[in-house]
Amino acid sequence: MLIRLALVTALFCLSSLTVANQPVAHIFDYQRFCAQHKNRPSQDQWWRYLVALSGRIDGDIRVYRNHLEGNGDPLVMAISQNAQYYDAFRRLMGMDGVDGRGLRHNLLVNMNRGSNGEPFECGDGEVFDAMSVRQGNELSFDAFSKTTMALEEVVGHEAYHAFIGYNSALEYEFQSGALNEALADAFGVVFRQWLESGRPDNPADIQSRSNALWQLRDVGQPLRDMISPNNHDQPDHMNQYIKLPNTADGDWGGVHYNSGIINHAFFLLAEGGQHRRLGSGPTVSGIGPYKALTIWHSGAILMHPYSDFRDAREKFQRAAVELFGHGSGEVQSLVNALDAVGIAFVPLPQAPVTTPGPTEPEETIPPVNDPVTVPTPPETSADPVVIDTNPNPGPVVTNPAPTPGPVMANPEPEPTEGTEAKRWWLIGLLLVAGGALLWLSRRQPFAETASTVASPAWSSVQQASRKADSDNASAGTSKDFKIHIDGAKLYLDPALLRTKDGQVFGRSANFCHVVLANAAISRRHLRVCLVDKALWVTDLNSQAGVMVNGQSIPPMQPVRWEIGDTLSVANRVKLERKS
Repeated sequence: MLIRLALVTALFCLSSLTVANQPVAHIFDYQRFCAQHKNRPSQDQWWRYLVALSGRIDGDIRVYRNHLEGNGDPLVMAISQNAQYYDAFRRLMGMDGVDGRGLRHNLLVNMNRGSNGEPFECGDGEVFDAMSVRQGNELSFDAFSKTTMALEEVVGHEAYHAFIGYNSALEYEFQSGALNEALADAFGVVFRQWLESGRPDNPADIQSRSNALWQLRDVGQPLRDMISPNNHDQPDHMNQYIKLPNTADGDWGGVHYNSGIINHAFFLLAEGGQHRRLGSGPTVSGIGPYKALTIWHSGAILMHPYSDFRDAREKFQRAAVELFGHGSGEVQSLVNALDAVGIAFVPLPQAPVTTPGPTEPEETIPPVNDPVTVPTPPETSADPVVIDTNPNPGPVVTNPAPTPGPVMANPEPEPTEGTEAKRWWLIGLLLVAGGALLWLSRRQPFAETASTVASPAWSSVQQASRKADSDNASAGTSKDFKIHIDGAKLYLDPALLRTKDGQVFGRSANFCHVVLANAAISRRHLRVCLVDKALWVTDLNSQAGVMVNGQSIPPMQPVRWEIGDTLSVANRVKLERKS
């Protein structure tokens, strides 16, 4: 036993040492690449270089946690240092790698936008430019011009765009795009504040120190200001919301403009007070930059690709309740901050009620959407179940809510011959003595407010998801939505499947519709949606992944789930669509 323990310890230490000795970021000087090709690289050379730097080759500067390897000019070394600091800050926020799952951070610097507007041209340039580039599994890097690569908040901003892309995958248009920008703004600004606060080990010690630290900088002037968005052509309240077309000239529906509304809410949440321009409305008790960022970050993970401001409010509130508890001052501050900028009201999730689990298998409450009990699940219902994949189930947790939501129940066990008589005796007793109580316990709702806009959003099925498909209203029967989870029968909820959030499976009772009680499952592991009469499954950037018929699927890229397909969740739980 001691030998085995020593061996495990040694392997763990070796693994930790290996991880610590891996670069956390790679810096690529684009002008070095240009010089290798005499400032005239071909399109093929350019593309191969971008694919290679996205993870196949080492950078000109390798950034480790405690040192840098390689040489570059002062500006290149400055951004290398910022990348090292950003890795430390990211770890303080509980993020492993640029995607939250250990992916390395690639930064392309000394990039220029040419006279024809194309990025990545050779030669000197002073145009303010920064971008986060993601394309499937081929491209993954952040790019900076000479004027942006030394700005800490811009580095943090672009890096957080990458995290969003690998998690909620907010589409870069309209309100979802404005949320994408605002979330990245918040992360970048607080990253700079952490640096200016002396890089404290306790992030609660982060201080804003000056109004300038609530700005994103441009050359010689602020680019955006969270305190006074109006100073830079941004609205700071929903009554100033700017409607623009989804074109390049329309800023893709105003993503850089309307982000000012969310930014001012974030400032009020952190610093407190009333709406700065209006000087009226609710008075917010500031909770500090770090706590505010944890709410924004946790809420971002819960969003779906087309979350709007109202959905973001619901996700922020749910995250705050999870982080700080029902009735906490932090939750009230969040509510006041969102009210202050005019974002539509969304009720808070209510406190959970814990009840003991069933003492007899035959007394287990079946799922309310079981076809024997309710042949057709109602459109307004959101009634998921807890699927206990552990040998020793714990108590059942239910979360009451003022609106219809999921209830938590164990899957109905298959009756055995030895228990059939006892089952009928118990049923008769319950009907006489406790039928009303049983009915009430079955109807305890879960605090999930389903989206009212019925279409999931992915680029691969974009047209199907955006048009109003009248056929979907009547598509499918209860049998079309039947699945088996480790052999236990479950009927998916068509009403949830048609929403943008879909029906979410995972370990967390607070964040999922179907709870898979297994430690290997992520809190939010996968989403199932109905688009154009077909079921689609998306891996929500889970830690242990999802396989369809033995093949791993990439995170945040929906895959069609056909009848006969088997999903393996974290290599622990099997979901099947049987014919």
